[in-house]
Amino acid sequence: MTKLNAVIVDDERLARESLKRMLKSYPQVEVVGLARSASQARTLLRTKKPDVIFLDIHMPGESGFDILESLENPPYIVFVTAHDEYAIRAFEVNAVDYLLKPIETPRLEVTVQRVLGRVYHHLAVDLRSSYAVIKLYTARNAANAIDFLQNHLLAKAKNLGIHRLLQDNGTEFTAARWKDEHGHCNHIFHERAGQLGIPLTFIQPGHAWTNGSCERLHQTLLHEFYIPAMSRKIYNSLEELEYDLQLFLYWYNHQRTHQGYRLKGKTPAQVYFSGLSPQPGLLFKVHSTGGLSCLPWPPR
Repeated sequence: MTKLNAVIVDDERLARESLKRMLKSYPQVEVVGLARSASQARTLLRTKKPDVIFLDIHMPGESGFDILESLENPPYIVFVTAHDEYAIRAFEVNAVDYLLKPIETPRLEVTVQRVLGRVYHHLAVDLRSSYAVIKLYTARNAANAIDFLQNHLLAKAKNLGIHRLLQDNGTEFTAARWKDEHGHCNHIFHERAGQLGIPLTFIQPGHAWTNGSCERLHQTLLHEFYIPAMSRKIYNSLEELEYDLQLFLYWYNHQRTHQGYRLKGKTPAQVYFSGLSPQPGLLFKVHSTGGLSCLPWPPR
């Protein structure tokens, strides 16, 4: 896992130590230095070369803006202050985020994800009805893939059953290197699918079976949901983003009609739940994003 080196700059010792303690909850971020003044901050920036600075605004002598203006190639900047009147100016200087003291844990989680610039979703599309199931995650790994399978995909499909899962990317799902000497795949996701009685088929990317179903939906989500949503609103938690995503998905599944020989002007939900699919059971393709950029999220 790639770590981001962070420096905390604040003239209040308790504020520095509190933020450092909170950041210990995020293995992706390592605090490499603490500074109580502008001069100490510049020394740390020169010697540690951090990826991100958590920067107070009001400090004796020079402000956080003064420090920022003196940097030729500044790293990511997160302003941390008790004053909200500088928020617009902060985003004008391309700050990643603007945290108000006292810092709340859910709000800091969003900041960390903005700095990392990655939010992932797992996605499954029924190839006969185009009905989709999506869940957001902050990491791309086998544990989250399994959570998506058994706690979200199965919850939607339990009344109709899953005929087969198709998979073509992501080592969190499958990987050839996990096959033993007998050719059996030992990957934990494959094993869990087997325990749940779900056949899993590996296919090549772009296989004709899928007709680009997941890829098209990725583009729809990017251009019709993620970009508009993140340009309109600052999300204070991942739960807020998940909530809005599920509202969009409900519209996509239940209200947006699809043309073509499979749906013929019906919505995915109409075909999915009414048994109008050509064959019984569901043929799902599972897929994950390579990471969606969440930078920046400025207010408008």
